[in-house]
Amino acid sequence: MSSIRNNALQQVREDDFVEYFLFPGASLGTVAADEDEALENCDPESAAAKSLGALLVEVNKLAKEFCQRYIWHRDGFKVVARKGGDRQRRLLIEASGQDGDGGLEADAPLPSHLYGISHYGDNIQDEWFIVALLFHLTRRIPGLVARAVDSDGEFLLIEAAEHLPRWAANPERAEGRVFIYEGELYLIGGEGEEEEEELSFERVFRELKGDGRTRYVGSKAIQGCIEARIGEFPDRIEDSHHRTTLYVPVGVAAVLKENPQLVSAAVLAFCNRDSIDLKACRAMRYFPPESCVYVSVVFTKCLYAMLLHNSYLPDRRTGWSLPLATDPNYKAHVLGVKLACGFEILASQAKTSQSLDTDKGWKSYFESLSSKGYFQENIEGSQEYTRLLGIAKEYYQENKDSMRFTPKIGEEIVSILKRNDYDPEELRKEGLDLPSPDDDSWINISP
Repeated sequence: MSSIRNNALQQVREDDFVEYFLFPGASLGTVAADEDEALENCDPESAAAKSLGALLVEVNKLAKEFCQRYIWHRDGFKVVARKGGDRQRRLLIEASGQDGDGGLEADAPLPSHLYGISHYGDNIQDEWFIVALLFHLTRRIPGLVARAVDSDGEFLLIEAAEHLPRWAANPERAEGRVFIYEGELYLIGGEGEEEEEELSFERVFRELKGDGRTRYVGSKAIQGCIEARIGEFPDRIEDSHHRTTLYVPVGVAAVLKENPQLVSAAVLAFCNRDSIDLKACRAMRYFPPESCVYVSVVFTKCLYAMLLHNSYLPDRRTGWSLPLATDPNYKAHVLGVKLACGFEILASQAKTSQSLDTDKGWKSYFESLSSKGYFQENIEGSQEYTRLLGIAKEYYQENKDSMRFTPKIGEEIVSILKRNDYDPEELRKEGLDLPSPDDDSWINISP
């Protein structure tokens, strides 16, 4: 399977992503054909469609258990069902930022599978946590085959570069030949094979399911390199956490109590603020500082360091009242202001209208579709153009919650505030009996 990174349809993305592919145990042959037919005909009652749907349910169940204590820096683990060979749907998916073929041959469509892409930002640990999850899934689900690639391609091989067989040290030869099966890494290839030989999925599954598959298992040294990266998950998730006490508006306390995972989005929103965001921080419309409480917040160490070292002096006219720098509660107040501003920024970006005409997300999605040739050469207003536009609008409406340029997080925050089902007095009482904050001396790097 030759390199296809020059695929004209591929979206230009940030480098901080990992893509992953999960192929059912019976992905090829008759069952794969049945799946494709069922998905194309939208027949939810067919055995093949039910099989892929059942895999999605099982993967989500196991992933929820595995990830329940994990704090994602940006995107969490999420998979969707994808049917190979459907160009129109592929373009719809690609334009949403969920594109990719894992370095596999573009001209040989993948069989139906589950697909996901996650951006990990400044915390590469998320990438390796997803790898740990993929190994876990292939151990728990019989016959499941997984792949993972990032902007560097076969990054699992890069991790074990010093222990690769000679042929696998060549990136062009190794691309598309790395798979995870039954909790082990497999390299489908060998020294004696022709360089130009194209690796088919029929062969991949035949080799992985066959009696001779042991010759494709990565060496103990290779497996050891990967294990050194992922072996601590999920048992030692808390090692990367940092708990501290913050003084925040009651609304922030209520939002965090309902969804602690939102702390990541708030920190990133604050640290990436612009001039428009600063206007929202001066207004503090959603989280006025007049009524605050103490809360215990769990960050990742990466997020805590980002928030701590990002300088910010709030406008006193907004209503913030900080104690002296010598006060023992000063850090709790300063960090609380920063986190509250992050939540304010997110809430200010919530959509106020459901019309696509004013939806910036739809505008970005439409422009991405157009640049990829989704409308082909059809003239705007023509019958075929209108049909394709209708399909695109329907797909966007159904999937916009998972599209990264949609301010869904802000909508969730505003929704929690609007329900107003939290008791400020109860939150104050809870703030009087909090666990002790963790020692943050780890943040000081010795020379």
